[in-house]
Amino acid sequence: MEWSGPGTSREREREIPPRDDLAAFLSFLDDVASRNATEYTDTLIAILQEDRRDIVREAIIGTLKNLRDPSMPEKVVALFCSPDLALRNAAVTILASQWQAPLDALTQSLKSPNKHIRKLALDALYALGNPILVDIIASVLEDEDVNNVIAAVEYIAGLGGRKYAGQILEVLQKARDPFLIATCLEALGKLGDPRAAKAVQELFPDPAELPEFLLPSYLRFVAGCGSREDLARVCHLAARWGQVFYKEILDALSALLARNGALDPSEQEMVGDCLRGLLKTPIPSPNKYEILLLLAQVDQEGVVCEARMFLQSNDPLLRIAALEVIAEAGIIGCLGDVERLLATEVDEDVRQCAQDTLERLGGAG
Repeated sequence: MEWSGPGTSREREREIPPRDDLAAFLSFLDDVASRNATEYTDTLIAILQEDRRDIVREAIIGTLKNLRDPSMPEKVVALFCSPDLALRNAAVTILASQWQAPLDALTQSLKSPNKHIRKLALDALYALGNPILVDIIASVLEDEDVNNVIAAVEYIAGLGGRKYAGQILEVLQKARDPFLIATCLEALGKLGDPRAAKAVQELFPDPAELPEFLLPSYLRFVAGCGSREDLARVCHLAARWGQVFYKEILDALSALLARNGALDPSEQEMVGDCLRGLLKTPIPSPNKYEILLLLAQVDQEGVVCEARMFLQSNDPLLRIAALEVIAEAGIIGCLGDVERLLATEVDEDVRQCAQDTLERLGGAG
């Protein structure tokens, strides 16, 4: 059976090529999209449900995404009820291309008694990418299904809905589901509301007692909006988990140092010891590079030892890290070390960095 447009006239039937002539049918779809021929909306949705070939479905989805038919959203939303996962996902994709046109249909779908339909509507709203939709998405924070609440929290953060940080914090304070706790922590970190720092400290006074899988989310929260008091907590976590969560720990320390300015001597010693401990672990060279640069921020005098050690490294990236620290900190005492390195260095990137360092230090170059 070949589908026809509204009216089912034989004239219309002849305008739609048979789908076994794939090239002709795909060309027809291109023409429909280019002319915004919305009279074919119902026909294409029907074919989408009947024809299970990926190439046909993808082509129809592409055409429907380009049509501007005010009646389409309500028709496409009906696919949320399909037992076919591909069709449900197709509905989200199509609706996400329609900007504000599907808002009424999607808002109504958020009220469906079916939690899966509510989730699909939520996905489609977020996929629209319009920040004004955060107010609609925020209504799902009170959804009875925890997976929908998790998605709403994530999507609010993705759309920058900072005004809902307080509500997300309330969700976190009541949360028992570990995935919801993790999502709330990461969302609050992304939203960067400093008021959350104290509340999270009260909720988790000893983050070392958190389950292992929650630690990355906690550290991302600290990186986003942690306070000075979190320096000690992060350093404490690094002592046990530095080899596992080194990236999140370094991101948190870097963010805390950037936000809190100069450290007092005890804080400098604490963070310096933490960073030196991480340097002794077998973590990747790019992260050791980052550690050395952070160490120079908190202990400019003491970092000379590590810089000289890194100049002897077999890893060119670490030699470059040492040179950058020496140049940035203006460590004149390392001038001879850099000159000796340059005399034997074969890596062109390291040689260029060494020459630049010598120029900044006022050496021979």
